[in-house]
Amino acid sequence: MTLFDPNLEVTSLTVFRRGKCVFDEKFHSGLNIIRGENSSGKSTIMDFIFYGLGGDLLEHQWRESALMCDSVMMGVKLNGKEITLQRDIEKKSSQPMKIYFGPSSEAAQSSHEGWERYSFRRGNSESFSQVMFRLLGLPEVQYGEANTKITMNQLLRLLYSDQLSSVEKLFRSQPFDDAITRQTVGHLLLGAFSEQYYVAKLNLKAFEAEIKDVIARIASLIRTHGRDGHPLTEDWLIGEQRRLEEAILTLNTSIEEIEARVFSVQFDDRLSLNDQEETYTKLQKLQIEIGKIREEMDRIR
Repeated sequence: MTLFDPNLEVTSLTVFRRGKCVFDEKFHSGLNIIRGENSSGKSTIMDFIFYGLGGDLLEHQWRESALMCDSVMMGVKLNGKEITLQRDIEKKSSQPMKIYFGPSSEAAQSSHEGWERYSFRRGNSESFSQVMFRLLGLPEVQYGEANTKITMNQLLRLLYSDQLSSVEKLFRSQPFDDAITRQTVGHLLLGAFSEQYYVAKLNLKAFEAEIKDVIARIASLIRTHGRDGHPLTEDWLIGEQRRLEEAILTLNTSIEEIEARVFSVQFDDRLSLNDQEETYTKLQKLQIEIGKIREEMDRIR
């Protein structure tokens, strides 16, 4: 098991509206307390911290007062390295992030120079989660479908504010993450992530799904053939397959004989319209019977 020691410290939070600063606070190492009357904006500040660090808020999760603002800028230390994060406030989820690789005091004096823009999702270039993971010394953990990585949004699910709010506001439920991924997020935060264990858990989940599918197929076979009183042994299945293959061969032979009669020289121009219709109907029935036999063969394979 590989041990990690990630450390993320928020040093400042600044919120802008129409180019003017509407909130500006410095934070010190250790415990910081945000206090105020009910509906004074404490939870909105927590939303800004969550969002500024890379969290993703859906449209219905934004508070009306927060959407009146334009952008949020945060000074942070990632394993002691000072950087500045900036995100525009938008209703649409998966917004990008700008990163200044220096303290917020310098970033505030630079409008463009020194800032780098990173997308929410990885693509041809790094995402901001990849940059922050690298600075935190955390590994990139793949989960689910190929190239899907755990992001800052998932790590920040544990951002907690101590007040009488709904559980959804405190722990920010992510409906698309399974139990294994949530457990892995916890291991990363505790510095106890094991890639070998995580991959084994994913493989176990896939094997369990495969076993479940096989059991369902076996149950379907039993329902289909159990009434005939035959035990579903390998020998019986092989025998059934041979019997059905022989039946298909017999029907194909009958079809070939009928076609040969229809197109043989001795029957040229002698078949009445009624004879042709009867022959065509018989061919249709034989082909339908072949289709049914093939379906039965597919069920016992």
